[in-house]
Parts: sequence; structure tokens; C-alpha cells
Amino acid sequence: MAQLRRMKFAFALLFLYLSVTSINAQSNQNSATVPFHLDHNRIIVDVAVPLPNGDSKHVRAWVDNGDPTLNITEDLARALGLRSPDKLGGDSSDTIAKRRSIYLGNMLIDLSKIPITEILPDMPSLGVEMNIPSSVLRSYDVIVDYPRGELTLSSQGACTFRGKKVSAIVNDGNGLIQIAGSIDGRAYNLALDLGTPVCFIAGDLLSGWQRAHDSWLHMVGAISIANLWGLDGESLCELLRIPEINYGGLVLSSVIAVSFEKDRFDYFEKRAGVPTIGLIGADALLNYRVGLDYAHSSVYFQKSGDRALTHLDVVGLILHPEADGRYSILGVANIGGFSAVPGVKPKDILLDINNKPVTGLTMGNIWSMLKGNPGSARILTISREGRQFRVKAKVYRFL
Repeated sequence: MAQLRRMKFAFALLFLYLSVTSINAQSNQNSATVPFHLDHNRIIVDVAVPLPNGDSKHVRAWVDNGDPTLNITEDLARALGLRSPDKLGGDSSDTIAKRRSIYLGNMLIDLSKIPITEILPDMPSLGVEMNIPSSVLRSYDVIVDYPRGELTLSSQGACTFRGKKVSAIVNDGNGLIQIAGSIDGRAYNLALDLGTPVCFIAGDLLSGWQRAHDSWLHMVGAISIANLWGLDGESLCELLRIPEINYGGLVLSSVIAVSFEKDRFDYFEKRAGVPTIGLIGADALLNYRVGLDYAHSSVYFQKSGDRALTHLDVVGLILHPEADGRYSILGVANIGGFSAVPGVKPKDILLDINNKPVTGLTMGNIWSMLKGNPGSARILTISREGRQFRVKAKVYRFL
């Protein structure tokens, strides 16, 4: 009996050791691969945020290597016990600042050295509570596998990169990436921004190419993936389909590009730290596995998907997300010299599409409802100054 008790005790110790080892291994993993979904071509992942009381809050996060600023919602800030506006960067006595982190899968991502730039009331058009910016990602190896819908983060040196290796310029201060390329026979730098749904290029260049090349498809109005935030200038943005962009030796064909407004472009270029003309966004890379090797200033591109070329087959609205979750009409695109949605005006409110309410949905949700086969139609319910009416809106191929 004594020997049996000793054996049971030994097995209990072994089980306890293996359990502790397993827990430690999980919490100290140096790599994590998690699924993501695309909403308006933005990479959205589920993360767990440890709270001061020992619990965790599960939230959605937007993975954005094209922005160094860390932003969270007021709801998440309250759960973390943070002040608003955030002043943690200058207060070394704040224990929450030292403990701030997230779990991606079972991998702990330390955020304590990254100051929160802004605490926002909400991010309704994104459906997230925080972002994961370049200032965080730059400390890791990163793989965004668009065809598989998987994001991998690992400690630097632990990732296996595949595909075409391209030299990059990585900003030492914020982790933003630029790659040398060429368009229409001239050399330029272009940022790599997987957090932006579509490519953006300086407006003067885009207008010049449009005037010089009648065959390059062109339109005015930031519809579909170009309708990022509903900023005032979006109804006047130019969209151009560029036949070919050489991006560090990688050839991207039939790329949709949107014009950068001058003030936004000036801010973008200053933050980049090097001369640039714009950025390559997600839409041009949806068939690729993209590897970010920050430690060696390299990016890897492996084509592994066969997704069809993006066409802007949509209802021609430009939307603006309101603070209460509603969407107002910022503008209406023209098609053949006429309004693409007759009867709809700026400042109207879009209430539903084919009897499905849109209030509280993400921008990506709404644009998926507005897409379709050219010639088909959507029935929109519109509110104007308290009066509701319905409009039959045709789907057109704009580009």
C-alpha cells in the first residue's frame, strides 16, 4: 500500500509538472498563427486583453502596419481603468501602463512601451475596439496570408519566409515600410500598407496619368473600397486603374488607385520620413502571402491565390459613418454623365438595403450588400428631414 501511495504521489507530481510546463509554454509562446477575416479589405483578428482584476476581455483588433499610432475605444479604456485622454507615457508610477498587453492566440504581445495615441468614443464602421499598429508589429516577424486568411506573428528570426524577397526601407522611428518601384516608366517609393483597403497615390500624379492615358479607366467619387472614412473630400476623389506597377521587382497588374488629398498626403509623406508618392494597399495583394521581415528590412511576396480581379461593381454611393452608427450619404457618383442613384442627395440617411437595416453595421458589411452583378438593383430606404422613401438603385461597373 505504501508503495502504491508513493507511485500515486509521483504520478501526481509528474502531472503537476507537465501541467505547469504546458501552461508556461502556452503563455510564453514565441509564435502564433490565428485566422483573420477581411472587413472592407481590413485585417480583423480576435485578441484577449488582460484586465487589472485578472479577467480577460475578448475584443476584435484591426491589424494595421501602415499606422504607428495605438488607438482603443472608450469602452476598452474603461475596462483597463485608463484615464482619458491617455497620459500613461509620462507617468512611470502607473502600474497599468507597465502591464498593458494582449494575447494573440496564446502569444503574449507586450504593449507597455507603446503609448496610446487616442481613446476614441467608438469605432463603429470598423467593428473593432483597438488596432495593432506598426509600432507593435515591428518587433516581430509578421506573415499575412491573404488566400488562407491567416496572420502569423513570431519572435524575430523564428518565421519561415517564402516567395520573392524585396528590399524595403523601414523607418527606424515608427516601423513604416517603403519599397522602391516604378509606374509609367518613372521610379518612385511607395509605402506598404496592409491596413488600407486600396492603393493611394498623390493626386497631382494621378491626374497627370489620367490626362496622359485616355485608355486608363477613370472615375470621380470614392465608392466601395475607396470609401474609407467618409471624409468630406472623398466625394471628389479620383479613381484610376493603373495597368502595371513595378513594386521592388514584383509586377502588380490592373491596380485600382485613389487620389491622396494634398493635406493628407503631406502628413503621410512627413510621417514616412522619405520621399514617397503613396501606398500599395490590400486590394493589390489579396492573392499573396506577404512576409514582413523588419529585422532585415525585407518583404516577401508569394502568390498563392487565384482571386479574380477586383471590379467596382456596386451601387454608386459615397457613405459617411455617423457617431450613432447610422450612415449618411456624402455624395453620389456619376456614370455616363448622370447620377448613378437618381433621387438621392448628400446628407440623406441610408436606413436599409433590400429591407435589411444598416445602422450599426461596419463599412465592409454595407459595401458587401451594395455589390452585385452589373444591371442588378438594390432597394434603398432613405430618410430625408424626417421623411422616408424608397429608391431603386442600379449596380454599375464603374472601373
